[in-house]
Amino acid sequence: MPAPAKRASATKRVGKKKALTLRLLDRRKDGRVDSLSILISMRGRDYLRFVKDAYERRGGLEGQREALKTSSAIRIRDRLAEDIKRGAIIPPLTVGLILKAKDIAAAAEWSQEQLATFLATTDVADISIIDGMQRTTVLRGIEDELSAYDVRVELWMAKKTSSLAYRMLILNTGQVPWNLRRQIEVIHSSLIKEISHAGKTWEIPPEIYNVDDKHRRTEPGQYQANEVIEMYVAFGLRKHQVDKETVLVDQFSRLDMIDAVSRDDYFENFAKAFEQLNRLDHVFSRWPGMPAKSADRFSTGRALFDSTPACVGFIAAAAQIVMGRPGMERKSKDQQSALKSMIESCTAVVDRLARASPSTIGEFLDFGTLNEVLNKQAGKIGEFERSLFTDAFRLLLTEGDSLTSMTPCWRSS
Repeated sequence: MPAPAKRASATKRVGKKKALTLRLLDRRKDGRVDSLSILISMRGRDYLRFVKDAYERRGGLEGQREALKTSSAIRIRDRLAEDIKRGAIIPPLTVGLILKAKDIAAAAEWSQEQLATFLATTDVADISIIDGMQRTTVLRGIEDELSAYDVRVELWMAKKTSSLAYRMLILNTGQVPWNLRRQIEVIHSSLIKEISHAGKTWEIPPEIYNVDDKHRRTEPGQYQANEVIEMYVAFGLRKHQVDKETVLVDQFSRLDMIDAVSRDDYFENFAKAFEQLNRLDHVFSRWPGMPAKSADRFSTGRALFDSTPACVGFIAAAAQIVMGRPGMERKSKDQQSALKSMIESCTAVVDRLARASPSTIGEFLDFGTLNEVLNKQAGKIGEFERSLFTDAFRLLLTEGDSLTSMTPCWRSS
């Protein structure tokens, strides 16, 4: 059985001083999402060290579930802490790892010593806690008393972030509902890393910035990570309403998301839709703009995808074209056919505008009509804009080869 390959030192790893000590309990292949499940037992302190960076990326995680804000939930958490001190056994914690296919294949044969060596040198950006956030919070609060306390951990090894998303959504179905966007953010780092990697193959790779980068978009092709996550969720839901602040209890939306991420080609389809947005972003940005009125939202080509509602609307429109409206089911071959047609429509627009003068691009965009439509809206502006852009881009992505301007798009809602 091959030993784990030695990894480059430039990436932040789990193991710094002390190797992980673990006991291998079970190992099974999941044929549904092509992943490997390994059940291990390890000291509570070793577990906390292993997931330290994944936990801290979420800044404490108590806010992940609304129930933790209630006094009764806090009392339950305190009771769990006392029970653990007295030797109570907690359910296995589930940790996701995004790995290369060769590492997953090798892990199916590794001894527990080889597995421990591999985990101790795993890139922390590839680790995420997909079930057990609150138990981890409790364990952290009593870390000094865990020297002889063992926890069981299910390692969920997958090649794609969508496999982790599927596993996480299934784990939480029927439990206290999470904010769906927050669930995806749990695997934030792996998802953004996977999207960035896919973007390297695009004609013009995107630049994705996290909040900590403190970067404002100044050029086309630059996107905030939280907006990309919102687009990822919108693609799965196939609609522009992505509830960011309140708990999502719509089980239809949850099932739509589960169905989407369970498909082998879900991530690839999302990446291709995002690539079309990026292509249009660059070609639209060739128009330097026009003198703006004080009430105008859009006055330069780049400004269109500066707007989160525009980005989310574009992706929602693409999802509906490829997968159908929410509730519809399409076979994979039909989705690929729809995706191909959508890309061809987008390419027709990109190629035409790439040869056009900046002023011609401005005429095609017709922001005068767009601003006029937006200025007439009085209430619920955010919802109106997302709906407007979804309808507008659905027309662009289906009839782009016949459009002489986006005027019909702005008037289609």
